[in-house]
Amino acid sequence: MRLNMVNFEEARKAIFKKLGELDWYKKTSKEVKEELKNLPDEFEGFLDDLSQRPETVGNVEVLKMIRLNHGHYLVNPVFEVRSNLTNEIFTYEYSSWKYGKETGCKGVILVEVEGKIEYLLVKKTNKFPVGENVIEALGGFYTHFKDNKLVSLSKKNEEQIKRILKIEELKIKKYVELGDFYPDAGLSNQKVSLFGAIVELEKNDGVVDYFEKKKVGGGKINFEVEMWRVEKMADLINESQDGYLLASLARLTANGIV
Repeated sequence: MRLNMVNFEEARKAIFKKLGELDWYKKTSKEVKEELKNLPDEFEGFLDDLSQRPETVGNVEVLKMIRLNHGHYLVNPVFEVRSNLTNEIFTYEYSSWKYGKETGCKGVILVEVEGKIEYLLVKKTNKFPVGENVIEALGGFYTHFKDNKLVSLSKKNEEQIKRILKIEELKIKKYVELGDFYPDAGLSNQKVSLFGAIVELEKNDGVVDYFEKKKVGGGKINFEVEMWRVEKMADLINESQDGYLLASLARLTANGIV
């Protein structure tokens, strides 16, 4: 336990050493610097990303940080900046997850039956920020892959997929890396890796009937896993408003996978 604390303290020191070399940080008030230093442990990713940001972005020079706002998940640094085109001084800000820029994986489970991809598995849930149900990609924070295998997937997602497919163990036959995606580069630094993961079934007897007759979900935040036939993908695209899902489907199509 002590070793972990020492490692954490050393990591923080290294981050603030890099920050201390930046001109905008040197000009930032003592009060704002203290706010940065007192951020909870889980904001380490944000601080590390902050220390690596360029001091000039396009034609905008960062002069200093003037304010720092944060909640449980998000942090919002506000900077005083100067335009190198007009010399005008104004404020600029962005939003970051506390984990930093790279927050996880989002994608689609592809169900292969007798050597052919027949179905797409996606998620349907109520999203608090927009106040409505959304059909979205599967995945989440820190979901990642190693050696073409799914290392971690939300346990709730995994259990529901098992029930839908009538399989005891969720096995990924093949993982397809679809590249990175910025969901809102004008507002946030968040970058998510997109994927397609192929699950193989020997036959499709009863799979659709089983799925259509049961509602799955439960827990603190209720959601369902939906199965869509590949030939209905255009309908799925028209119905979904989730950027991660739409980007995943677009790249799966562009790569000739579906």
